[in-house]
Amino acid sequence: MFSLIGNQRGRRSIRWGCVLLAGVLTSLVAGGVAAGLYAAYTQSWNPAILLLGPAVGLVGTFLTLLAALRTPLQRLPLVK
Repeated sequence: MFSLIGNQRGRRSIRWGCVLLAGVLTSLVAGGVAAGLYAAYTQSWNPAILLLGPAVGLVGTFLTLLAALRTPLQRLPLVK
């Protein structure tokens, strides 16, 4: 597991590469799950359901980043 926030010389440091990676991965997984569940439930296909994945990915990444910002500085991994 990678962390979105790191401890760099006693200060919080947002690791933007990890934030971007988490957003993309969450969007892809959420889009695939939403499309699969929609197709299985309705027995039809609607490409508009694929817009749900990026929305869930952005919200999930934002909430994870907020939770990481509330983590005490001593528990954050060190960033070089």
